[in-house]
Amino acid sequence: MFNERDRQTQAARGVRVSGTTGTDADEAGTGRNAENPETTLADRYGAGVEKAGVREKPILFSGPMVRAILDGRKTQTRRVLTPWCEEPPAFVDRGIVAALDERGRPYRWPRTIAVGDRLWVREAWSGPYRMGDIPPRDWMPGLPIWYLADGNPTDGDWTKPKPSIHMPRWASRITLEVTGVKVERLQDISADDAEAEGYPPCPSCGDVGWINEGPDGGWQCTAHGCGDAHVVQFRRLWESINGPGSWEANPWVVAISFDALPTPGGSDE
Repeated sequence: MFNERDRQTQAARGVRVSGTTGTDADEAGTGRNAENPETTLADRYGAGVEKAGVREKPILFSGPMVRAILDGRKTQTRRVLTPWCEEPPAFVDRGIVAALDERGRPYRWPRTIAVGDRLWVREAWSGPYRMGDIPPRDWMPGLPIWYLADGNPTDGDWTKPKPSIHMPRWASRITLEVTGVKVERLQDISADDAEAEGYPPCPSCGDVGWINEGPDGGWQCTAHGCGDAHVVQFRRLWESINGPGSWEANPWVVAISFDALPTPGGSDE
């Protein structure tokens, strides 16, 4: 949550702030002048934060999260902002994550994703066994691909699974179109947003609250009605990826909402 010093600092910069840390095109922190809601930071400072067309960028997801995307259960992901102050380090202006420099001029936050960008998903994968000694960058487009998130192959000879970071663009089967971005503290995630982060469905209750933290090392249901709420599930997932104490650190994050699109050249479910 914003503290009073955060609120005063942002107000002095002309950024409208409400009682939550969420910043979106229609929420607090849009970068609009509090005295004139129709004036953007670009209008006020004469240094617009402009979006240069649709960009394509790779993004990595684990096998369970790939399955959640394919099943339509995952429509959000979060990425940590590297802050340089305790106050809100960034805001959203017209779908772009932005900040103000020391002279009060807006600029685009480096290496962030904007509304309208397209993200092609990299995931663990494999190809024909005969390609085992050839670097993936030298593979020819159109080769058969097996995706680890689909389980073990039932036939054929394949290379051992390759890390997602080595997947070439042509082999990606999922493209995501960014529909929304907002800046908030990690712990300010809502129950709906936590659910949108995606979880495997529970065979007992049909909800999506399983987490890989059971007493025997397997999946344990923590869905509504079966155990903990979605935010607790998300906390466990976050710490399983980012390590102990990463939730308590409560970093600033960019929450990215997206829709999955068909990908030419890759298989799509």
